[in-house]
Amino acid sequence: MLMPYEYMKMQRLQSIRRKSLIFRTLLQRWAFLMPVVLIGVFVIGHVLTKQQSVEVHHVQKKAMSNEEVNTEYGMHYNTAYESMDRVGLGIDGSSTSESNDTYKSTINNEKESGFTVLAMSSYTYVDMTENWLRSIETLHIYPNITIIATDLAAYNELTKFSDSLSLIQAPTPRKPGDRSYTHFRWKYVLDLLQRNQDVLVSDVDTVWLENPFPYFWNRHDIFISWNPVSKRCPGLIFLRSTQNTIQFVKEFINRLSKEDSDTKVLNFMIDNQVIPTLTYSILDPLRFISGWFYFNDDWRTRHANVSPVVIHANGINMTSKDADWHDAQVKHLKKYGLWFNGNAKLTWEAGTASFVVAK
Repeated sequence: MLMPYEYMKMQRLQSIRRKSLIFRTLLQRWAFLMPVVLIGVFVIGHVLTKQQSVEVHHVQKKAMSNEEVNTEYGMHYNTAYESMDRVGLGIDGSSTSESNDTYKSTINNEKESGFTVLAMSSYTYVDMTENWLRSIETLHIYPNITIIATDLAAYNELTKFSDSLSLIQAPTPRKPGDRSYTHFRWKYVLDLLQRNQDVLVSDVDTVWLENPFPYFWNRHDIFISWNPVSKRCPGLIFLRSTQNTIQFVKEFINRLSKEDSDTKVLNFMIDNQVIPTLTYSILDPLRFISGWFYFNDDWRTRHANVSPVVIHANGINMTSKDADWHDAQVKHLKKYGLWFNGNAKLTWEAGTASFVVAK
């Protein structure tokens, strides 16, 4: 006859065995579903994490009104940028006033400059290129400028700008629309960096309203412009000739052979710290302003005290009256008093502006 405590112990053991048997049976019958469940949990977790880490919304394909742009981007910009510590964007908050002397002697002296401004233009954008050059001319700074002409028609028109412009023509230009121009530009950037030249890459649809060079005074490897859509933007990027930068651009070119968007490559490499030792700074979006903001009337009203250094004519909403993207850009630049083209010839008191036809 079992004692009470022995009987209770036996009952517990039998209960454990029954539960164990049920668990093994369920595991055998439904084991094939476990990988599906685990994958589902992983995907859901990844999506939730990605949603939480989104910095900006993707641009909508349809045209938006000023009010819609303000709601979509302006308010997001206020909360995500103006109210946050700018160090979070990699923006150097130091004053630039003490750096003016750093570039005073170099900007106006070709031999001492040590840097090149690199741009690229097709025939369609010759007028925009001229506007960009004239905006620089009004600042009375004369940096060394190299322009890659993507077709002979562009080259021939660019040579008419000024007798004082130094011209360099490379053989065998590519056909208009060739996507490899981006690849060629960055190979040219690498060549300049390896010759100990700092490089400022600038799109020709930018307008310079203030000398930008003092804003590159500290020792970061690269300085990158920013907008609320693509985040870091290669439309204006300063690259210092350092081993980190050279290594970065080499890998950048390698990745461009598989991805034709330099914007995507730039953001991927920075986000994933492909070159861990590289240091970078985001140029202040309130001074180096994208068209997403500047051409938004509501945003400009709220930021009436902002003094732009460079304005990039991107983020423009086309209308049915615009012939194409270029036409829309020109109309916006004229509307906002950013069109400098005239009949007088360009003059360069120092430095050189060189024109290169892509190989």
